[in-house]
Amino acid sequence: MPGKHTRAAIKELLDAGWQVTYTSARAHAYARAACPGGPGCCTPPFTINGTPDVDEHEAEKIRRKMRQHRAKAIEGQEENS
Repeated sequence: MPGKHTRAAIKELLDAGWQVTYTSARAHAYARAACPGGPGCCTPPFTINGTPDVDEHEAEKIRRKMRQHRAKAIEGQEENS
């Protein structure tokens, strides 16, 4: 089970519309998160580690992916305008 910082970041992902698929409880990989824009949007699905060395670092990785997605989405909107 990931720590409170990672769980909070996963909740932010879910609230932002990302698809989170939970893996088996026996693996270090706790879940996989996919961009809400679909496979061709911005980033490939990434793994969320349930047993990171530093919980805050894993949460920051999740938030960084969300920021990258937002930046790509804004960039895409500007190109279409």
